[in-house]
Amino acid sequence: MKKLLMMIGAAAVAVGAYADTPITNTINGVEWRFRIDSATGTAMLGLNTTPIPASADRTKDEFHACASTVNVDAADIPWEFDYDGVHYTVTKVGSCAFFQHKTTTLTGTLTIPSSVTDVLGYAFQTCTGLTKLIGGDSVTNWQNCALSGCSNLTGSYPDLTGVKVFGEQPFSAAPLTGVFNIDSWTFIQGWGFRNTTYTNAIIPSTVTTVGRNSAAYGVFFECSNMEALWVKGKPTEASQTYTTVYCGSLLKKCTSMKLALMGQNTKGELMTEASDNAMLNGVDGVQVLVPDNGYWDDLVTGGGENNKVWYYGPNRELDLTIDDEAMKATFAPTTENALTNAIAWAPILKERFNLDTVVAITNRIDTSLAITEAMLQNVTLEAPPWFLTFSVTSQAQLDNVLAAVSVDTPIIIDIEGAGRNQITVPNGRKVAILAKSGWTFGKALKGIVVSFH
Repeated sequence: MKKLLMMIGAAAVAVGAYADTPITNTINGVEWRFRIDSATGTAMLGLNTTPIPASADRTKDEFHACASTVNVDAADIPWEFDYDGVHYTVTKVGSCAFFQHKTTTLTGTLTIPSSVTDVLGYAFQTCTGLTKLIGGDSVTNWQNCALSGCSNLTGSYPDLTGVKVFGEQPFSAAPLTGVFNIDSWTFIQGWGFRNTTYTNAIIPSTVTTVGRNSAAYGVFFECSNMEALWVKGKPTEASQTYTTVYCGSLLKKCTSMKLALMGQNTKGELMTEASDNAMLNGVDGVQVLVPDNGYWDDLVTGGGENNKVWYYGPNRELDLTIDDEAMKATFAPTTENALTNAIAWAPILKERFNLDTVVAITNRIDTSLAITEAMLQNVTLEAPPWFLTFSVTSQAQLDNVLAAVSVDTPIIIDIEGAGRNQITVPNGRKVAILAKSGWTFGKALKGIVVSFH
């Protein structure tokens, strides 16, 4: 499998040599600045090959691809041009080429052609006049804040599967849409997807590190649309056994989060950070599933009181196995609480991760849970040779249970306060009746079939 080296943001260096001759070229009345390579006929739009230091004033005219006082429609950007008898094609956009601060100099639809492979740091940062993005699928080098702050930029996220360098928050606060796909990546930079609009993310098994060794740089920090995250973890047979997940601020302020699933071959770092850097700081009501393998002790999620960490494994309340090839998850809960949650998780796994879900009942679970047919959607209950046990107080409640549970699932009806003659169980159901005075074998109950397994 192809493996890609994901380089760290500010230290990232573009792949290949840059065009090295600075020129200015007037095109359609605008004086543009380039670096050109006449031997290859390629050019970089702008003059800066390295990020401008944070201490510098990035709004200075000298940093831009054209004068800051010029209003430019993005449709007029010269991705190809002639100079001194040579035809040039732009393959790179320089650092701060169009960086705007409280201005709207660059406007309209930004179309990044297939010739462009590098978009350097702050290239289009805060270009609030941009309204649509087209293309960018051939860019393999997205550096820090390349399109961040383009708060009116609509369209689709570029294809990221072939990216080799991905800095910090290149798409932050740009309201783009699309499917999260980083297949074959090996590293995700801290703040890499900060404040993006992805609704769910699957981190493939090729990734060895999620985030970096700093609690302040959560990969999905401020992703307010994010609902579900699955970190698959390295395959068991891989030489590097575990995928490291830096938990500090990982999902901070992801206010729509419902479920975070860490695969069996993952381990967490920075798990006990203070609340302001905790994994789910500012988030409430998230279920976090982590493996029972000794690497997730003392996990601090932060956020609201309703966040819950579930340790799964044979010695916990539930076991969980995932078949990546068959795309099927199997929960084996052993407590009522685990059963309740496994049923609730099933549609999330199905919808967000395309995982068919089986809830396998591997022990007797005594529950007064009012299971409905809607709750069991997309869930298969595998019971024999065990019983599901329900407490009922009326015929209507029993009918509800019987309608929701498969005919082939043996159940125990625990009668609480209901007169025995009030309870009728249809013939053919695998049912045992448990009343307060002990077992009832159906003598006073019409149509009972008592089945012990």
